[in-house]
Amino acid sequence: MRKLLPILFLLTSINIHAQISAFRSFVRNHVAEQSFARDNLILDADFEGGDPWPSAEFLLSQDNLGVGGNTWARVQVNTGANEGTSCHQIEVRQDCDGCKSSGYRSEMRLEASLDGNVAQINTVEWYGYSIKFVTPASGGEWTGNSNGHFWQWHPENGSGSATLALYNNWNANGGWTLAVNPSGGQGADAFLDSDVAITDNVWHHVVWKVFWGTNGDGYVKVWIDGILEFNPINLDFNVLGQYLKIGTNRWGGNACVPCNNGAPENTWILQYDNIRIGNSSATYNDVAPSAVQILPEPS
Repeated sequence: MRKLLPILFLLTSINIHAQISAFRSFVRNHVAEQSFARDNLILDADFEGGDPWPSAEFLLSQDNLGVGGNTWARVQVNTGANEGTSCHQIEVRQDCDGCKSSGYRSEMRLEASLDGNVAQINTVEWYGYSIKFVTPASGGEWTGNSNGHFWQWHPENGSGSATLALYNNWNANGGWTLAVNPSGGQGADAFLDSDVAITDNVWHHVVWKVFWGTNGDGYVKVWIDGILEFNPINLDFNVLGQYLKIGTNRWGGNACVPCNNGAPENTWILQYDNIRIGNSSATYNDVAPSAVQILPEPS
């Protein structure tokens, strides 16, 4: 009987992982029929209509649109949106196309007057969005390497690294990686890995709950497709604050002028939809994409 225990454990583990995979597939591809009231929002961006990036909400000075005629760097896509008819698409190409602000990037910040532009120190804030990974892809999985992130908070200094950021494949496991660097200094304190693969060309739904504590009591919760993947605690965030940058900054091994950090070795095309930011009174469901709204807050 003892010899059967490892086999039974393996079968149970496989069954659990299969159920989790099936749940992820369900929440990615089925929009909830029930409507939810959304309150306490600082931002609710759907990228619809003739002005998808209104100046009252977004600062667009850090994408490479218009650099050397790069009209592809930031576009409104009118098919395949997560909700509605349109979504926001960015592209950062391989090699030396579109150096901007000493990097190969297509990012946007929030308008300075919005509270969500800079993280509110010693306060809880909520963030939610849907993201689709279009290129590069192989065998149903997105194959972008770690030389770039697709969501980050940057410290309020001119030399530090991202305070929080989502990457892929940092340790070659093909999954999501959370970079945690609460001091805002060079490098990162930790890279936390999830073995959940990023599926290409489907909408993934991400929700953040961040307490920007400055007394060793800060914490971060990141749900991906309705499942809590990351929860670092006891963080001490820099009192100078952090500002949100939506999009990607790339680097790589191809040397180019005028950028000094190396040009990307492949092309990324990413799409974003339904970006929402909630204040300290918000809840998970105020910012979550409709496909993964869960009551109460999942744990």
